[in-house]
Amino acid sequence: MVPAFLTYKKAICKYMLHELRRTGKSPSDMAKQVNELMHLKYEQAHLSYLHSIQNIWDAEAGAYGQKTLSHLVRKDVMPQSFGSYDDADGWCGVSVSAHYLTDCLIDEYQRQQSAITLLMQGTFGQVLRSDHTRKVARKVTLSSGTMSSYAVVNENWMISSWVMVQSEAEKSLEPMYQGLAKRYSDAGVEKANYHWVDRDCCAAFRIPDLHHGEHLNWDAWKTTDSIVAEATAGTLENTCASRTQYNANIVVKLDLFHCMRRFTRECTSEHHPLFNTFCQLLSAAFSVVDQGDLQKLKDAYQFCGIQPPTPTKQHIREHCRTRIPLPTELVRQSGKSPAPFPPDHRPK
Repeated sequence: MVPAFLTYKKAICKYMLHELRRTGKSPSDMAKQVNELMHLKYEQAHLSYLHSIQNIWDAEAGAYGQKTLSHLVRKDVMPQSFGSYDDADGWCGVSVSAHYLTDCLIDEYQRQQSAITLLMQGTFGQVLRSDHTRKVARKVTLSSGTMSSYAVVNENWMISSWVMVQSEAEKSLEPMYQGLAKRYSDAGVEKANYHWVDRDCCAAFRIPDLHHGEHLNWDAWKTTDSIVAEATAGTLENTCASRTQYNANIVVKLDLFHCMRRFTRECTSEHHPLFNTFCQLLSAAFSVVDQGDLQKLKDAYQFCGIQPPTPTKQHIREHCRTRIPLPTELVRQSGKSPAPFPPDHRPK
């Protein structure tokens, strides 16, 4: 089988379609990349042609120890021009447009739509993770305004459901979770018991927005008992769509990376020289190495005769689990993250 899809004009490589689908690049960016690659191949072939001509001239001049007789049988002294990129009788290069790639991508989706739908409808899981993103959705413009993409994956990172919504309110997600609940019920599969979300975490309340310039006040970064009491006052039960439409007993938790992002997004610049250090300390506060696994790894080092038994970072990542501290310890450690910075060099 030819590794390409034939269209009404040209052919498109399967690999290009896979890249277009999986990398999230826009058709315009992909078209520029493809055209640049095709012109590069043309320039390489042109350069190779010129090198071949030069080699023939050098051989005729005796540069390689003896002269050749090719110049005696050649009628024309000047070689034929290689031609331009779009020369119909020469290289005959083509230009790929963004509209053509878009048509190919739509045609590819229509060809696989039934298979993709069946695959997603047959994907279940006991742990769900959901996330909003505008990276792909912003390429779709409707008269109603900005759209957002919402994906739900299981514990194996397989997509269970994916929709485009015009509002990030929970009400817009209710039809999707109703369909997800029906899928589990029809298949007789137990519904997921845990749901990791990218916002609103475990309660229905919302943290108030910052006042202008409040993040520049160092005391605003400190966590006190009064702040915790104020933030946790009210109904401590999430009313998200997964709980109201899918499983009333599902445990809703905030995704770790989105929780960390709530800290880093308040820094006015990511180019501060201490920003990376701040992120490293914050990451160390949110995730700790399991001490039991670490001790077993040290014992393995000693068994192999490695002294001192100090595991490398790579071995720790490969053989030790990462755990999230308990809430009290997590609050204490995250509050210490900005402490090592001098007052004049704190990331702002």
